[in-house]
Amino acid sequence: MQTTGANMKTETCETNGGSAVRSGITPIPPGLVTGLVLALLPAAAAAQGAESASIPVLDVLAMGGWICYPIYVLLLVGIALSVARVLMVHVDRGRSKVIHRLPARAKLARELLSDMEGQPTSELAAGARDMLAQFISSRNHDSLGANIERFMTVRQDWFKPYVNWMTFLSDSAGALGLLGTVLGMFQTFFGGTLDKDKILHGMGVALITTLVGIIVSLLLNLVLTLVRNYFDGVLDGQYQKLTEIRQAMLQEGSLDIDRKRRAGDRVEA
Repeated sequence: MQTTGANMKTETCETNGGSAVRSGITPIPPGLVTGLVLALLPAAAAAQGAESASIPVLDVLAMGGWICYPIYVLLLVGIALSVARVLMVHVDRGRSKVIHRLPARAKLARELLSDMEGQPTSELAAGARDMLAQFISSRNHDSLGANIERFMTVRQDWFKPYVNWMTFLSDSAGALGLLGTVLGMFQTFFGGTLDKDKILHGMGVALITTLVGIIVSLLLNLVLTLVRNYFDGVLDGQYQKLTEIRQAMLQEGSLDIDRKRRAGDRVEA
């Protein structure tokens, strides 16, 4: 149908059972708008993440205030104690490698004691010498197990102060973090007036000190666990070597009993 008095042509067409009116302007498909929005969202999120990640870590830690510095000192003290203890155990382990290589089962007590003379000083060498010397002098088999138990007790007592100190440092770091939380909340609500800067400062102290205290406490516990496992492994190797020497001494004692028995039989004959 044609109409006069108007310059616009209107055309009606059937689309999917309905009618659409086109007046010379092409409509924007809804799917195109949705696609553009979805495409821009990752870029906006990346820009926001880059902006938030640009805050220096040192500036964030500085918000914790002076209460964080004792926590850092506790961490440094714990690391220093751990490094010193690991070095002592590692050096002693290196010096005792010669004792570990001695074939205990193929030699008698006097031969083993002679082989240990002139070897590097170590805790294992000292324990083995004491056990061999006591066995040679008394020929008492019951004292061998007691000597090994005494050696293990002495070594564990030597390591116990380190465990106690590390536990104290870890607990103190967590306690200082909680103290910072209380201090931050006190700074926030002290005076009865609240403003934005005061709230941000107080909450920053509370949150940062708590976070730092928890992280330092976890780090100290992790270091303690690693050092303790290393020491237990070294001590277990020393125990196995002393047990091997004890078995050799028991065999030698059995030979002594057989010799005495044969000598008695000869006398009676």
